[in-house]
Amino acid sequence: MESMVYIYEYPRFFSIKFNVTVISKIISLYWDWNINKELIEHDLTKLGPISPTEKKKLIGISLALVLWKLDFIHGIGPAPFY
Repeated sequence: MESMVYIYEYPRFFSIKFNVTVISKIISLYWDWNINKELIEHDLTKLGPISPTEKKKLIGISLALVLWKLDFIHGIGPAPFY
């Protein structure tokens, strides 16, 4: 009996799952939910401007997500130290 070996292509799976998730969330926002723009604007003004620390964290997380999604290009996996 021949053993079955499945090679898990994580970047391909992630890109497909991520794109499907984003598209379905966008559709659900405009289809199912009633978006109250005044409430969103009020909450944003209550929060205030983005601080420099928050901007740095946003850039770092965005960079990590982009590198994680494109690991098939640079060759470093999402968990290279195991």
